[in-house]
Amino acid sequence: KMPMELSEDGSHCPTPRSVLRLVRGALLRGAGLHDGSLGASGAAPEGSTKPRRLLFISRSAQSMRGNFSDEAALRNTARAVAADATPRLAFELFAGDMALPEQMTAFREAAAVIGVHGGALTNLLFCS
Repeated sequence: KMPMELSEDGSHCPTPRSVLRLVRGALLRGAGLHDGSLGASGAAPEGSTKPRRLLFISRSAQSMRGNFSDEAALRNTARAVAADATPRLAFELFAGDMALPEQMTAFREAAAVIGVHGGALTNLLFCS
């Protein structure tokens, strides 16, 4: 039996949002990061000059998984979307080779994440 009905607490997965927030907060604190550096809307703090990111999760360097056949075309399209967004988004390629605190920060600052199914999407936990 699930702990609560899907969407009962506003989430779309069997794990209650409150549990996800507790896990996220504990991981961020363990990495020396603060959970509240982004506002409730997920926007950068007022006066922040750091651009929001569009993260593209690449599988091209993965040896254990098959590559996405049109990854380059999708990556180029994502880069164009980031450039055309208002406000502009910083396009960043995520290959999974960052230290965990850097991964947490990258996903916390992401306005959008694009990727094919895989373990790197676990970092969505750190998105606002």
